Amino acid sequence: MQADRQGWKTLDWLLLLAYPAVVFSLLSVRPLWLDELMEVVGSAGRPLKDVIIGYAAHSAGQSPLAACEQAITMRFFGFSLFAVRLPAAISAVLAGVGMLTLMRQRLPFVLLASFPLVLRYAAEDRPYSQVLCVAVWLSVVFTMCSGRRFDAMYTALLIVGLYTQPYVVFLAFSHCVSLAIRRQWARTLRLTAISAAAVCAYLPWYLYARGFWRQEVAVSQLHFHPQLKLGLLIVREMN
Repeated sequence: MQADRQGWKTLDWLLLLAYPAVVFSLLSVRPLWLDELMEVVGSAGRPLKDVIIGYAAHSAGQSPLAACEQAITMRFFGFSLFAVRLPAAISAVLAGVGMLTLMRQRLPFVLLASFPLVLRYAAEDRPYSQVLCVAVWLSVVFTMCSGRRFDAMYTALLIVGLYTQPYVVFLAFSHCVSLAIRRQWARTLRLTAISAAAVCAYLPWYLYARGFWRQEVAVSQLHFHPQLKLGLLIVREMN
């Protein structure tokens, strides 16, 4: 029995070592595509203040944290495909560790690690790998932590998630709904208050950037028009 447990632990470590090796080997395989190039142009060789101001002016509806991570990485390591994509790669690895921690089984980790879209975003200078990491660890904290440790960790992760991609707030909403369905009213109110506090922490960025967003929408004519083909477009984007 002890030998079996040791064998499974060894397998866990092999998985956790093999996945980063695969992810990091992919970083320099593909050239930068248009959206990545735009991210690099906006953050290369600039102070963080200028990166944030530029992101507000030219990225309507988005949050600046991933661009700041990229700017810091390039400041330390210089420009290269590896450095540009390093924050996304690290986030993908941490998401895998979180999945193994959350499910305590290897199959969910293997499925997540081998999912083509996850591997693509792990080797791409976009914020989707980072928000996946935050989402997984929010679920870990929600499932395994309690008391003050839960309050602090969940609030911090949710703020990081909002400043990476705002739609991570829907995960917090789903956690609140799951508690309400189970009639855990005290925890529901507590998590609702935590989520509200995190949203308030995001308000300074929204209030600062919304003027730029409106201007970009007007100039680029990015107005929303409901059309019958919208449903098909959503289905395509999900695949």
